[in-house]
Amino acid sequence: MPQRNDSHASSHLKAVPWEVKSVKARAVIASITIDACDEREGKIQRVRVAYRHKKAIITLFIRHFPESNGCFGSELFFDKKVKLARNTRELSLYDGSAHPPVRRWPRRS
Repeated sequence: MPQRNDSHASSHLKAVPWEVKSVKARAVIASITIDACDEREGKIQRVRVAYRHKKAIITLFIRHFPESNGCFGSELFFDKKVKLARNTRELSLYDGSAHPPVRRWPRRS
């Protein structure tokens, strides 16, 4: 039987931190910086938005390759538009990659 060549076989999804680039009525543009070794495709693989009262907890996932090495500081920078079911005027936005989630918007002064 021929061996399957699956580039994702040794990978898993990993939550990544993000910052707010801009906020629209029902969307947020999230700015992400990741280690180039972590994500070979340079894109978000999954978005999870959980609503709790007046909070939207947004978790962004990349495909992580734990066997990768040798990048030594190579980083990828990209943005992801996250559509929301509720208006941002009603919400505080939290980064779900941290435990507990970290408030990203509105920014505290």
